[in-house]
Amino acid sequence: MSGKPPGDDDLPLQGLLEQTLSGGAGDQQPTGDLGLPEAPAVAPPIETPGSEPAAAAPPAPEAAPAAAETEAPAVEVKPPKIRMKPHREDWQTKPTDRFVLRFIKENISAQITPALTGVAAITPMMVTAASAFLGVTAGALFALGWGWIGALVAAAAQILDGVDGQLARYTGQESEEGAYWDSVLDRYADGALVIGLAVYLARLPYFPVPVWIIVLMGAMAIIGCNLISYTTARAESLKLDIGPPTLASKGTRTTVIVICGLVSLVLPQFPLVALAYLALHPNSEVILRLARASKEEAPHVVHAARRDPRPVPGAAQRSPEVSPGWKIEMPPAGGGSDQPGSPPDRRGPGGSGPQQG
Repeated sequence: MSGKPPGDDDLPLQGLLEQTLSGGAGDQQPTGDLGLPEAPAVAPPIETPGSEPAAAAPPAPEAAPAAAETEAPAVEVKPPKIRMKPHREDWQTKPTDRFVLRFIKENISAQITPALTGVAAITPMMVTAASAFLGVTAGALFALGWGWIGALVAAAAQILDGVDGQLARYTGQESEEGAYWDSVLDRYADGALVIGLAVYLARLPYFPVPVWIIVLMGAMAIIGCNLISYTTARAESLKLDIGPPTLASKGTRTTVIVICGLVSLVLPQFPLVALAYLALHPNSEVILRLARASKEEAPHVVHAARRDPRPVPGAAQRSPEVSPGWKIEMPPAGGGSDQPGSPPDRRGPGGSGPQQG
């Protein structure tokens, strides 16, 4: 044996295990019947002087109920669109619409107008501008040589030209300003279509008609189409009876252009028929109106022989009209006629009558 004192290495294995179990636990106490050590207590936070206390942790959010997770989203139900009733019963046409124009408005435009009444953003003025734009575009397409495409665009412009007035009467938005704009913009569309037709025919190769005749026909067509509108408006302002509404209205003229433009897809020279019609029919109608107007007398026109010579009291006095051979003697101030405001004395010297010169 060595002189080394017995140490832990010399202890038997059983004693070593007993020492580890008894001494390794230290001051821990067994918990319950299992003999397991208790968990060490969490030490409280150490607060130093001048430091702020730690903020408490926010409470954990409550779990949403399970029913909310399975709930189906609400479906928005839109109310059905209700079409408004027309403001006027005669909203489709005007009294001056005849034959072709009436047919277009009643059978085509009237199918579009009720659908536009439910769109608050669309106004009759917007439809008027769109119609004029399409009319000018159709004239440009004719000038470029695309006659059948220009005819289709012109047909759309004519349909919208009936929709704007129908929409105004249907919704009660009629106004003098709208009627004025419609009449003015229609003249631009008329002129563009006639000019487009003339340019189309002038550009055709091997066309037998001289260019100067095409230019002359185009000028007569523009003048006649504009005079139809002007004579109508002028006769209404003067209360003249120039006969029934004309057949050479804008609807008829545009329809002839559309038909001839569509036929140009097969016969390129056929638009000459439309230009000849526009040069002859409107101008002949204007001549007939002049003949009727020469036999009429405006009811508000009063001849000079029917005028009352007595001046109106309080009205501004004009200088009397002097006929040749008449001598006018004004009464002296403060004398003369007993009636105030009596006409001047037109008798000659001695009151015998007019004094001939």
